[in-house]
Amino acid sequence: MSGVLFAPASASAFGNYVPPSGDPSGATDTGQIQNSLNSQDVTLLQSGAVYTPNTTLVVPNGKALRSLGRGFGVSTGNYGLGGTTIKGAILRPVAGFTSADTCVTRLQSNAAVQYGNKMLDGITIDGSNMPGGTWHGIQMDAVATV
Repeated sequence: MSGVLFAPASASAFGNYVPPSGDPSGATDTGQIQNSLNSQDVTLLQSGAVYTPNTTLVVPNGKALRSLGRGFGVSTGNYGLGGTTIKGAILRPVAGFTSADTCVTRLQSNAAVQYGNKMLDGITIDGSNMPGGTWHGIQMDAVATV
């Protein structure tokens, strides 16, 4: 895949690696990422790759969603005035994205208990395909530590 910056053969040593599916509906990426988040401590996404969720990805208590590389934009000689190169994994929701949560990622808790120990690392959210209305990249409920 062009633009892949870091995808080691031994990615499983760092957590559960989820490769991008290329499914334009978003169903495959959403299902694979959410299943990994629900069952593994660390879910790893490929650096430089685009994932296309079709609904909110929920990060449960004690779980991490990480990119296998840096998530920062690197200025291209003019300190970003002409754009930046994204180095981490990219979540680009599909045009038909729907969610009652109005967000792409949600750090979950419940209404009665404050949760903690969650991590988002090296993830870029590209909302260019989002439908009209008010949307948020990250929603944090009652979360103590991130």
